[in-house]
Amino acid sequence: MNKRNIVLLICVCIVGIIFSIHYGKESTQKQPDRTYSATEYLPVVIGGVSVSLPFSSGDTFYEILIHAQQSGRISFSGKTYPGIGFFVTDIGSLHEHDGLHLMYFINGKEASVGVSSYVPHQGDEIVWNLQ
Repeated sequence: MNKRNIVLLICVCIVGIIFSIHYGKESTQKQPDRTYSATEYLPVVIGGVSVSLPFSSGDTFYEILIHAQQSGRISFSGKTYPGIGFFVTDIGSLHEHDGLHLMYFINGKEASVGVSSYVPHQGDEIVWNLQ
């Protein structure tokens, strides 16, 4: 093998590694167990529509949303920011647009943490609004 072929082979390997690392992260997003067994229910209001989402003690709000989406109760999307967490940009009929952003409120107060950090408790109520 000549020097040019070796350099080409190394470049192809590096590109393959970078590709698998980058796209591997997105596909390995934490997926909850399909045998999920909830013990409590979280009332959530999305654009005036009330839903009751099952959860277990210790679940993050993000995990609850993932379970609810997998079971067809809601739909949502967003983006993960390294070091900050997951931000919801669309949920149910609410979609960020024209400078309006999704905000969620816990028991009437604006949330101080993102959905991937918030751990709900029995008796909490979540309301989503565009602001």
